[in-house]
Amino acid sequence: MLSMASEELEKLAIKAANEAIQLERQGYPSMAVAKFTRAVDILKQLCSLYPRSYQNKVYQDYIRQYEKKIQDLGGQQEVRRRSRQSSASRKLTP
Repeated sequence: MLSMASEELEKLAIKAANEAIQLERQGYPSMAVAKFTRAVDILKQLCSLYPRSYQNKVYQDYIRQYEKKIQDLGGQQEVRRRSRQSSASRKLTP
């Protein structure tokens, strides 16, 4: 049985992940990355604090999913950044 502390941490991880999903849908990838990162950090903390928990496999699955999402969103940010730089340089050249 999980303690109250682990239940609170789990709630925080879920909240961060849900906020990340909403931010991504609204077009804020950098903010979504921050929230997914927060969720990953909390889930890793749960796995570390409760290494024998039967839920660790589920937490680890979510960690992998969120880390992939972070990479995907980071790639999108890089494409947007390069696109903006390219636009800016075109505006500066005669």
